[in-house]
This record gives sequence, structure tokens and C-alpha cells, in this order.
Amino acid sequence: MDDLLYIGRDIGAAALFIVTVLPLFLSLVQTTRAVEYKPSLQFTVHSWFLTLSYVGDSITLLLESVRGRGELPDATASFSYTLFVCILVLRLESLPTKEQASGWYLNCAFWLLLHLIELATAVRIALRPSLPWSYSQVNFGLAIYRALTCLILLVTFIRAYREGYMSLAQSDLENTDSPDSATEVVNRDDEDGRAGPGLHTTDYLGLRKEAYDEIEELGGWIAYVKRFHIFLRYTWPFGRRFLQFRFILTFNLLVAERLVAVQQPLWSAALIDAISSKRSPWRPFAMFSFFRFLNSDMCLYLLENLMWIDVDIYRKQRLKKEAHFKVLNLDSYFHAFVQATDIIQAIDNASSIDKLLDQIIFELLPNLFTLVFAINSIYRRFGPFMVIIIMYMITTYAVTEKQYVAATMEEYGQFVTARDSHERRRQEGVRGWQTVSVHNQVEHECEMYDAEVDSYLGQLRTYKILVYFFRFVDSFTYEISHIIGYALVASMVYSGQRTIGDLTAFLGLWGLLWGPIEYFTTIVGSMLEEFLDSARLRRIMEQKARISYGDRSLKYDKGEIRLDRLSFAYPGSKKLIIGDLSLTIKGGTKVALVGPSGAGKSTIFKLLMRQLLPTQGAVYIDGQDIATLTRDSLHENISVMQQSPFIFNNTVMYNVRYGNPNATDEECHQACRRAGLHDTIMARDDGYEANTGENGTNFSGGELQRLLLARAFLEQPKIMLIDEGTSALDSETEASIKRSINKVFAGRTVIIVAHRLSSIKHVDRIIVLGKGCKIVEDGTQDELVAMNGVYAESWKKHLGDSAEEEENDGEEENHDEEGDDDENSEETLINLD
Repeated sequence: MDDLLYIGRDIGAAALFIVTVLPLFLSLVQTTRAVEYKPSLQFTVHSWFLTLSYVGDSITLLLESVRGRGELPDATASFSYTLFVCILVLRLESLPTKEQASGWYLNCAFWLLLHLIELATAVRIALRPSLPWSYSQVNFGLAIYRALTCLILLVTFIRAYREGYMSLAQSDLENTDSPDSATEVVNRDDEDGRAGPGLHTTDYLGLRKEAYDEIEELGGWIAYVKRFHIFLRYTWPFGRRFLQFRFILTFNLLVAERLVAVQQPLWSAALIDAISSKRSPWRPFAMFSFFRFLNSDMCLYLLENLMWIDVDIYRKQRLKKEAHFKVLNLDSYFHAFVQATDIIQAIDNASSIDKLLDQIIFELLPNLFTLVFAINSIYRRFGPFMVIIIMYMITTYAVTEKQYVAATMEEYGQFVTARDSHERRRQEGVRGWQTVSVHNQVEHECEMYDAEVDSYLGQLRTYKILVYFFRFVDSFTYEISHIIGYALVASMVYSGQRTIGDLTAFLGLWGLLWGPIEYFTTIVGSMLEEFLDSARLRRIMEQKARISYGDRSLKYDKGEIRLDRLSFAYPGSKKLIIGDLSLTIKGGTKVALVGPSGAGKSTIFKLLMRQLLPTQGAVYIDGQDIATLTRDSLHENISVMQQSPFIFNNTVMYNVRYGNPNATDEECHQACRRAGLHDTIMARDDGYEANTGENGTNFSGGELQRLLLARAFLEQPKIMLIDEGTSALDSETEASIKRSINKVFAGRTVIIVAHRLSSIKHVDRIIVLGKGCKIVEDGTQDELVAMNGVYAESWKKHLGDSAEEEENDGEEENHDEEGDDDENSEETLINLD
């Protein structure tokens, strides 16, 4: 009976361990938002006194053994008490976390099982005390106390479940009386725009969402980590057999290196023992030297790195290329709502995402092997008491790491937000230097940047202090455990139970033990940082293009454009930019769209290029719905000269040739002549090799517009869209460009958006748009003036009553008629067809 009770205690301890670990695991894999609660003060006090009672039992056992027998206590009993202490510490440490109410039965099972174990222990002590009567009385009393305490805690949990599992809540949670009250708070915050993801005024797609909020929304870490599966193809070299072979070989070399590392101190101990006992030292010396060579930078370590170079480079190349491809292939909705700075930061910050799989394959598994081998070697040489020391050390590390993650996760998330905000402010200040300078806001911009730097470095300081504090706790735990273990081995050597070589082996094996334990205490934090750094890129990679294309090629005929009951509103907005617009533009004609700002003129261009999707209606080119066309065939036949284009920081030739990469130098020169830019370019020292500067800062606005026209002349699309293409040109240059457009795009469809009415008076048709992109007037220049309506009024304001302006207008018309025969001037037009 006594033996049965004794064995049952150990079996119960193992069952308790499973019941303790299982709720911790379930709290990670939960898929719904957890219920937050904290234990009451009474519950906490009872629990910790229960834990201290096991410590008291251990001290009692130690004192009786040392005083009575002059030796350490029974190893099995000591191990049992140690296991109970570690289990309770882990169990209590998990209580203040966020858990689901559905896990209540595991908590009840824990306290019920512990209650039964302590009852059995009290019965065993009463039937057959194994210690002197004074010690047995203490142990019996502690067993009864623990049994009663566990019963009280069990009843407390059952009551808590019946009352809604919130009766343990402290005052900080008692204010939330019901789920409805919480909903009211959330709704009130939502109305004010201060709470909830996606409500930030400049983060419509949620790319800057706090990782902590996303983890809560998904219901736990496991669900959050699953979202990163899209990066797996960047970590494993799919389809590359040679690289896969190197990947596997590197793993095997790493495991071999760890096994060799365990053998090295053992052979060092054998060498010292051989020398001490006057035996031949050459065999252990040879083995020690062999394993030392294998573990050096000249052997296994070198082979690992040589095998890994190509794998590492391939993964980085693939990630960078595919991330860039993904960003450029997302539609205008994405690029309209996401700043370029955020995209660049997302890609840069996620540069180490490929290391996540490495953490498991090349770090976690080898360190686990090393830990098992080191503990096994220590146990076989120094007995179970050394394992007890290691258990206390690992338990302390586990508690510390849990507190570390809880303390640093939110801090690191805030640090990432502050870091990205600081970088965004820095880049905007540098890129917008010209605007900052002309508005005399240099000092203001510096003050804003200083505030961002202070916030960023303040968050960094807080995070670093937390990291170093927990590193201190880890190091302190390690050193205390090391000293106790060293003292235990030294006492064994002093008593003749162990040799000097064993002492040397202990030092080497304990050093190997520290590496894996340190890794396991930092892996969560390091992986957390990598997940948080990579979260934005993951969200970008998860984005799907909202605009799809068809599989038909455009069969171009005359270039007729038809808008059929077209309406458009931006996502999330009820305001229609374009409302039920029907319009047909004949092929081969030149049409101008005029109207106030915000009338939807540029939006029509984006709909024609399928950069935006209509809310309703359709766009047809030569009777073909552009939704059914491939992107390539659409963009090969239609092009747009943007109002605010991007100029590459490259040579003039590169920017001109961008419209047709296969064009020759002479064709580029000819296009620039038609745009009235050739002489201006050649007047510069480097000519066509001159650098345009950041977004064209080395050129004036008028020169940049002519450069874009040269690009359009070189591209020669079937349908040309010009958005304020001559707004920055003087009247004479504008007239020259107009003649070039008429000749180069003769017989092709050209649509022009303009505010300067003099630039469109010779087009075939002028369409006046009003609010909601409604057609107000439609006709030729003369017809609209004769209507004496909106356009006529604008035309009169444009002309004014100046006779000089009328005279200049007449001279411009004469110049238009005579300029066609001038073959040698900048206005000379040479057909590129």
C-alpha cells in the first residue's frame, strides 16, 4: 500500500505537468478573442502559500538527511518536490494571462488532481512515516494544509464558472458589467474615429496596424503566425534541387557540430584523468584534438557557411524581386492609399524574414539536441541533483521569458511605429526640400523631425532598458545555478566521488547547456521582432489587385471611344465623381474636355486607362469593352501624358526613350525636335546624357512638359490622352507644340484636358463638363461661342478687352499657317509614321 501511494504521487506529478502545459498551449492556438480576467488577491495568496509549502517540505527533507545521515536526501523524493514547485510556479504564472472561459475544466482538473495527490501523501505519512516523528509531523501537517487549500481553490474555480467565469476579476475589470457595455465603448470610440483598426485617417488599408491589435483580432499567436505562410516560398528553394541539397547538408553539418561540441569536454576530462592517474594520455589527447579540430572555424563551421552562401543569396534575390514585382503590379487603388515611403520601409524592414524558418531548422532543433545531450551527460556523470538544479533554472527562465514577452511585445510594436514615422518624416523632408525652402519652413521641418527623433529614440530607450533588465535576470539565474552546481561537483571531487577530470567536464558541459537555454529564452523575443518587422510587407503581399483584365486583345479600328452610362465613386465614399455619363468620341478626332477643378476630367482618363473601376457602366474602344481586354493590348494602344508625372533620376535620353525602349538615338532626337526641346538639351554640357535630377529638379516645368511630349511622340499610341500637357509653356512654344501634335497624331484619337482655352480652340470638339461630370455644353469653338453660354463667358474672360491680345492671337494663327513649310526650324514637324 505504501509503495502504491508513493508511486501514485510520481504518476500524479506527471499528470499535473500535462494539465499545466495544456492550457498554456490552448491559449496560444485559440482562434477567438480571449476573455480577460485576473485572479483575486485571496486566490493568489492561497496559491503562493501552497507553493511555499513545497519549498518548506524540500528544506525539511534536506535538513533531516544532512543532520541524520550526513548525505543528500533521497533523489526520487527531491525530484518529486522539485517537480511540484516548478509545476505550481508555471501554473500560477499562467493565471493572469488572457484565457478562454472554455478552459475552466483544465484549471479545475489541476486543483482536483493536486488535492487527491496530497490526500494520498497524508495517508502514506500517517501509515508509515519515513522520517523521524518531529519531521513527519511537519510533513503530515503540510500535506493536510495543501489538500484543504487545493479543495478551496477548486471550489473557487467552480463558483467562478457558474457565475460567468468573471468572479475572479479585480476592480480594473469589474467596471465592465456586461458585454453590452464593452460594445458601447467600442462603438463610441468608432464614432469618434479613435479606436479600432483601419480608422487612421491615412492608413485605409491597415498597413500600419499595431501587431498587438492584430494578434488580438485573430485570437492568438498561432493564428497570427499562420498569416506568414506566404513567406515560406522565400525560405525553402522550391524547384532548385542543388540548393535543396545544400540546405539539407547545412542542417546535417550543424547537427554534427553540436554533437562534436558535446564530445569535446568529455574527452578533455578523459585526458586530465589519464594524466592524473599516470596512464597513457595519447588516445584521449588524439580524440580531444580531433573533436577540437572538427569544432573549429577551419572545418564544420567553414563547410556550413560555404554550403549556405548560394542558398542565402537565392532567397534574398527572390524575396526582393517578387516584392518589387508585387508592388508594381498592384493597381492604382493601392498606390493611391499607400505612401511610397511605407512601401520602401516595409521591404527594407522585412529583409530578414527568410530567417524565420532558419530559427526552427538551424537553431531550435540543433539547440534542442544539444540541450538533451548536455543534460543527459550531466545526469550520467553527476546524478539527479544536478538535474534538479537545471529544472529550477529552466523554470525560472520560462517565467522570465513569459514576463519578457508580455513586457516587450507592446513596447517593440510602439518602437516600430515610432521608427517608421521618424523615417517617413525624414524622407518627406528631404524629398520635399524645394517646397520646404521656398516656403521658408526649414526651421519648422527641423522641429517636426526633431520631435519624431525624440519619440523614436525614447521608445528605443524604453525597449532597450527592458531587454537589458531581463538579460540581467537571465544572467543572474545562470550564475547562481552555475555556482550551486559547481559547489556540488566540487564537494563530490573533495569526497573522492568524482575526479578532477569530472570537474573539467562539468565546466564544459555547463557552458554547452547555457547556449541552448539562452537561445530558448531569446527565441520568442527575436522571432517576435522579426514578425513585427515583417508584418507590413506581409500585409502588402496579401493585397489583391482590385482591377482585373480580360484575355482578349484589342482589335484597333478607328479609335472610337464610348462611355456608356458611366458612374464612379471612390471606395467608401457615397459621393459620385462621375454620375451616369454617356459620351461617344469618334475615332481620329481631337476632343477637349474643359470644366472646373473636381469635375472629373482626370478621372475619365483613369477610367479609360482602367486604373479605376467604374461604379456602374462601361467603357468601349471600337465597340470592345475594355474590361475584357488584356492589360498589354490596352496600354499598347492608349497612352496618357500626366499632369504631374514622375521623372526618373537618370539621363534625359533615358527619360525620353522610356516611351519606346527600342528607339534609336536619332529617333529620340527627332522626337525632342518636335517637342521644341532639342536645342535646350544640346545647350547643356552633357547634352542628352545630362541628369534630370530628383523628379526632374534640374529642368523647368515647361522643359519637363516638353520632355514628356517628346516621350509621347516617340511612343506614338493610337489613342493619346493629354492632361494639362502645355500648361507650363509660353504662348509661342505652345503654338509650336500644338502643330506637332496635329501632325504626329493626325488621324488618331486625341483627348485633351485643359484650362487654358487658347490651347484647344482648334480641336474638332470641345465638351464642357459641370458638377458630377455632367455635360453642360458640347460643340466646336465657334459653336460654343455662338451659344453665349458657360464656355462663351469663360472665353470672353480669357480674351479680355485687350486689342493687343487679339492682335497676338491673329499673329499666332498666321504663324500656324506659315509654319508648316519651315523644314529647318524647331517647329518643323517630321512624321514618324
